[in-house]
This record gives sequence, C-alpha cells and structure tokens, in this order.
Amino acid sequence: MAHPLTLLRATLGLSQPEYARLVARTHSNLGLGAMAARREKVSRWESGRIAPEFTAQLAMAHLHGVPAAEVRRLGWPYWTHLAIQDTVLLEQPYTREGATTVLASTTQPTRGPQPRALVLRGAALAGQLRDALARLAGSPSQPPRPLPEEMAGCVAGIEARVGALEAQEHGTLLSPAGLYAAAHAEHRLVVSLLTRTGHDHPAAPQLFALAARTAMVCGWLGGALGEAARAERHILAGIRAAAAAGRPSLAARAMAQLARHHLVVGEANDAMLLIHAARSADPRTSEVATVALHNFEAVTLARLGRARTAAAALENAGQCLADTPTAADGPLSDGHRLGYQLYLSATAGAMWWYLDEPRKAGQCFSPITEFLLAPHTTAPLARTAVWLLYTIDTHLALGELDVAAEAAHQAVDLSGTLPPGLAREYRRRLAPHQHEPIVHRALDHLNDTGPV
Repeated sequence: MAHPLTLLRATLGLSQPEYARLVARTHSNLGLGAMAARREKVSRWESGRIAPEFTAQLAMAHLHGVPAAEVRRLGWPYWTHLAIQDTVLLEQPYTREGATTVLASTTQPTRGPQPRALVLRGAALAGQLRDALARLAGSPSQPPRPLPEEMAGCVAGIEARVGALEAQEHGTLLSPAGLYAAAHAEHRLVVSLLTRTGHDHPAAPQLFALAARTAMVCGWLGGALGEAARAERHILAGIRAAAAAGRPSLAARAMAQLARHHLVVGEANDAMLLIHAARSADPRTSEVATVALHNFEAVTLARLGRARTAAAALENAGQCLADTPTAADGPLSDGHRLGYQLYLSATAGAMWWYLDEPRKAGQCFSPITEFLLAPHTTAPLARTAVWLLYTIDTHLALGELDVAAEAAHQAVDLSGTLPPGLAREYRRRLAPHQHEPIVHRALDHLNDTGPV
C-alpha cells in the first residue's frame, strides 16, 4: 500500500519536486517562515523514514483541507487519513467493476470532520475526465433491455422514489440533512442491488443510471449542507456510474454539478475544465442544462478576470432561458422559471463580485435577498441557506451590516438548524464584525442552533 502522503500528492497530479515547491510556498504564505523546497524531503517523508517538521505538516494540512487542530490531535501520519478518505479509489479503472467499487465506497457513512477543500484537482482531475469521456465514447447509448419480472417492480419503485427526491431541489419541507439521509438510503439500496446482481445482469445499465442519479442527489444535498468534499465524492462516483451506464446526459449533469463546487471552493481552471468536459460528453444537452453551463462559465471567467467573455456567457444564459418554452409538461414550469431567473441574478452578482465590483454585485443580489427574506407560503429551496451566505459577502463588503445580519437570522429560521458546515461559514464571515451589536445578536442566534 502506498504511503498516505503519496496518495494525497497523486490527487493533485504533482511530482515530488512540484509538491515540495507547493508545500514550501504554502509554508511561507501561512507565515511559518522559509522552507527548503527539495524533492529529497518529500521522498523521505513518503518512504516513512522520517516525519515532516510540524510546521511542514501544517502547510500540507492546509493544502488538503485538514484543520490544524486535527494535525495536533492525531499526529503524523494519522491526520492524513482525514484528507485521503477514499482517495485510493479514485485510481480505479473506468470499467463497470471500477464504478461499482467506487460507488460502494460512497455508501459508507462519513465520520469525523470533513475537509473543506476538494480532493481532486489539476492534472489528476483532467485524467479522470479524459477516462470518463473515453469510456462514454466507447459505450454508445443502447435502448434498455427488458428486465426480469422479479426485478421490474423493484426498479420501477426506485425510479419513482429517486424522481421524487430530484424534485426536492425546487422546494421542500424537509431539511437538507433529512433529505440527505433519505437519498443516501436510496443510494445504498441501488448499489447493493448492483453488487448482488452483477455487471452483466440485464438490469445493470438501469441500476448504474439510477446510481448516478442518487449520487448526484447526495451531491447537491452535500453542497446544501456545506460539505463540499462529501459532495465531491458522490459526484465523482456519479460520473463513473453514468459512464458505466453509457449515459452521456447523466455524465454531463454530474460534471456540471462538480463545476459548481469548484466555483465555490475549488479552482477556476478546474471548473472550466469540467464545463468543457460536460459539453463534450453531451453536445446536445437540454435547454435547462445549457442555461446552467452558461451560468457556471460566466462566474468561472469572472474568477479568471475575463470580464468581457464572462458578460457574454451570462447573456447567452439569459437568451437560452428566454427561448426555453414554459409548460406544465415542458422543460420549465413557471415555478422553475422563477428559480432560474433568481439563479441568473445570483450568477450576475457572483460575476461582479469576482470582478471586484461589490456595488454592482449588490444591485444583483438585492432582489434575491428581498425575495428570500420575504414571508412565503411555499417551502424554501434546500440551497436557500447557501444563497443567503453568498449575499452576506456582498452586503458586508458594502458595509450593510444590518442586511447581512438579517440574512443570517433568516437562514437559521428557514432551515430550523443550520448544518455544521454551513454554520461555520456564516460564523467565519460575521466574526470580524462581532463588536457590532446587530452582528453579535446574529452570531448568538447561530450559536443557539448547534455546536460552535
């Protein structure tokens, strides 16, 4: 078995000299002082002959999203397992067997603190996407085969329940944590059936497709819970399952979903890589998926400082939405269209935020904040608390502490109890302003709902 540090380095797609330079640069950026960037150091760490200096461990932990407190508590090399999770499974081949192995790894409950950073980046991510696209190209879509009678009813029941779970993204009375538990139970059932029946069973393509869908539901709910790394593992498994099923449209949806996470907590270049991969996987994607990809592209280009092309991508999203027919049985219902219009406003706000134009961002976020803070008779979206978190950044930058504090109160009231990951993000943003009474009260409200 490779040393855990070797596995962590592999997820970044870096050679030993490249990793040494990255650790040294991070060491300096964290204010820990200068550090020699030598390949020999990394080689000795990975051989197990010597342990890294404690400050070098802090720099590495920062790179892989592990809190410094866990480095102190667990020691070397045990804290690395918090970052590894199922990293070793990312090296599984893009076969049906490999997909089943990775899917099985996501059926286990996650324990302990989750890393804030995403696991798969850079060259390692590019390699995964190349393998996924190659698998899709080599597995042309085929019509579903008739299922044996004993399986048909079971699969039909799962299909119905998964469809109901997917619909919850547009408004639900359940908390994201409750929905995640239900989605994860369905995911475990599908993977269990897949494992028992085998890869050559007539039901295997449909079960792989269902596994991709349940993985994606768990993925977006993981994001709603503020657990980006957990969401990432589900979505990566979903991409594999979609490829094993020969379903390019599902693979494209999963790639686009992962791009969203890279926009928030990952790298802009990785997000762009995922957007291009999604378009390659399914060039004839639906109107709704096209709107989402244009949205992600606009924010990604803004993060890269490309204002003109970012604005053009946002305009393309708006035009595509306007051209999409509205009908009860069409691509968009009236309720969904309203959600996408708000989403376009949020995208514009994020775009201007990344282009360092907080006032323009505020003009885009204001109608969203007003909508989310207004009383509603319908259930909130599962990601409402996430949207409010984004608006808080802008209102704080504009000095509008009262609006930011009210958004924090509303996030708690709408969610009942904020998930720990999201609650941490709210506290992190508000803490620098806690000397202001209105912000202090919002922090108290957050602390009343769960562990600090």
